Formats: sequence, structure tokens, C-alpha cells
Amino acid sequence: MSEDAFPEETPKPDDQIVAAHANGHFYSPIVNPSEIAAQTDRIWPVEPKVLGIDFNDASHEQILNEVFPRHIAAYDYPELLDESPDLTQFYTQNSQFSWLDARTLFVLLLEWKPKRFVEVGSGFSTLLAADVNRRHLDNSIDITCIEPYPREFLRQGIPGISKLLEQKVQDVPLAEFEKLQAGDILFIDSSHVAKTGSDVNYLYFEVLPRLAAGVIERDRAHPRYFSAA
Repeated sequence: MSEDAFPEETPKPDDQIVAAHANGHFYSPIVNPSEIAAQTDRIWPVEPKVLGIDFNDASHEQILNEVFPRHIAAYDYPELLDESPDLTQFYTQNSQFSWLDARTLFVLLLEWKPKRFVEVGSGFSTLLAADVNRRHLDNSIDITCIEPYPREFLRQGIPGISKLLEQKVQDVPLAEFEKLQAGDILFIDSSHVAKTGSDVNYLYFEVLPRLAAGVIERDRAHPRYFSAA
């Protein structure tokens, strides 16, 4: 994603840091593109097998065939708007959360009506969730946004959002996530980078194991990594 897709406050890499190993070295977290290219069939198989996880294909088919038709006609957001610090309206053709992602969140919020919605990584998806909460669900969802580098429109406040925690998710007490109960949603759209001290490591090793049974968790790139593109 281009750098201009992120707020100006987002920290930039420290040019003074010296890597212990060259990019692509087997001890470096940065991959060697030629090695990856030689393993594409293994890394991105056509029909990957994920051991220990039941993806319940029938439930996805039910969502597509039954749930989407119930709600999708109410999706009425404009395709384009001028983006500004005062933006209060979601629009579909934005740079970060658009098209199928947006329609899926819209439909599932209407269908599932969670009591709590904790979002890790906020922005355009927040505008959409807040609007659904206001216009369709009578502000019945308690929406908490965790975003260390919020866009200005988040800082200014969005009706339909209960609170914005302007901090790294690693600094958010685990009690915030332990409030979630069956039917609530933990919506993760953070860095997607697993490294020492990262948000991903904290979420996967500290937060997810503590979630109550039945909490709905969303991330990306199942079942294998990011796409080869």
C-alpha cells in the first residue's frame, strides 16, 4: 500500500538502524524474493489444506445464498466522495476498505447485530460500522476503536462510535477484550506483520486465546499468507 494511504503521523523507519543480517538472509525477517518465487506452488496452493481449523464451508454458502439477499439492497453508499479531514460519510471506492469487504461488513452487522464491536485498526471501516449502527441498529452496538495513528476524521469524533483508544493494541489492557461475549465481534485490520513485540504477536498469542467462545473474529488472508500478487 502506498505511503500516502496512511496518516502523516505514522512513524517512519529509523534510518540509523543497522540490520544484523542482509535482506533475504535466513536469519532476516525480510524474505528473499527469488526463494519465494521458487516455492509459489507450495506457499499458494490451489486448494490449500489447513489442519486443525474447520472453515465450515456450508456456513459461508449460507451467508452468500441467504444472508446477503436479505440485506444487500439496503447498501446505499456513494461510490466516490472528496476525502477531507472532516469526512463523516463512508464511500465505496476508498483506498483501504471497499467493494466486497464493505458489503460483507454491512450485511453481517445487520444480520448478527453484535452488542460489542472492537476494531483493531480503524479508518474507513469505522465510518461504515458507525453508519450501520446509527441508521439501522439504533446505536445498539458498543463500538470501540483501537488506532494509534488515527485519521483526522476519527479524532474529531464519529457519531455511532463509543470510544477511540489512540494507542497501540499492545498497550490496551486484556480486560478490554475479555468483555467480549458470544456474538460480539473482534475486527482485526492492523499491520499483518508478525515480529518481536508486534501487534500481530500480541493479538494471536495474548488476545485470541482469551476470547470467550462464540466471539466472531475477523482478519485477512485466510488460509495462507497474503496473495502472491
